[in-house]
Amino acid sequence: MSKDLIIGAADNYGWDHVKTWATSIKKTGFSGDVVLIAYRVTDELVERCQSLGIYVVKVEHDDRGLSINHTLGNIETQAHKLRNFHIWQFLSDNEPYRTVAITDTRDIYFQKNPTVFFDVHQEYDIYFPSEAIRIRDEQWNLNMLSNLFGPFVTEQIQNNVVCNSGTIFGKVNAIKELMLNMYLIAKNFPATGADQPTMNVLNWLCGVKNSTVLNMDAGWACQCATTMEPTRRHLRDDLLEPIPRITQIDNKPCVINSNNEPFVLVHQYDRVPELSHLTKDL
Repeated sequence: MSKDLIIGAADNYGWDHVKTWATSIKKTGFSGDVVLIAYRVTDELVERCQSLGIYVVKVEHDDRGLSINHTLGNIETQAHKLRNFHIWQFLSDNEPYRTVAITDTRDIYFQKNPTVFFDVHQEYDIYFPSEAIRIRDEQWNLNMLSNLFGPFVTEQIQNNVVCNSGTIFGKVNAIKELMLNMYLIAKNFPATGADQPTMNVLNWLCGVKNSTVLNMDAGWACQCATTMEPTRRHLRDDLLEPIPRITQIDNKPCVINSNNEPFVLVHQYDRVPELSHLTKDL
């Protein structure tokens, strides 16, 4: 059976930025490959990741093979957009994998081995994780969608649930195609953060084949920004699922869903003060 893959990207990061992501995934017993697409990172980050068996791909070229202009169009960095292109490139150039998860790196903490979850989620080619709130009810997503795609596209999908682009997973060929489509659509937008609205447009309007939206109660990813961040309690009346809870397992915090199951990963954990000790043993 082909291996599973966790892949993320880092730009202008040091080891402290990716330590939680890198160390926690290894502590779960995950035996697949872990890959970091790296732009302008420190030598320490590379060395520490490699010591954990994480393959660091240092990238300095854009989609035309030229040196990356990180301030192109007065945008702070191009890596935020280029990462989807380079993930597509990596998947195109390397051995076939069974399931590929594309994750953020700075704010991801793994609680369980992803392979166990992937074993029972093979029905669909792509799983889009829900943020448990409709686009119309979450201002950042609504504004980004409207600013980038205009009012007519926004009207068509604003009643759909927000899907999170930093925790998606699926079969390698489908993920590879999605990454390239997201890059080609978003590359000319004069903004960072365009990948999530672009992905939601592709999902809700462009008929991504054999895909599904995965509710948080399935246990894959807790999206803290919409459900648990203290400064955003005003969103809670509009949530479509129960609020995740924090409990203690083996004397350390653990985030669980309404079925009392620990999530495989916790996204945006750093926005919740009660989770400040989540990573103390890493």
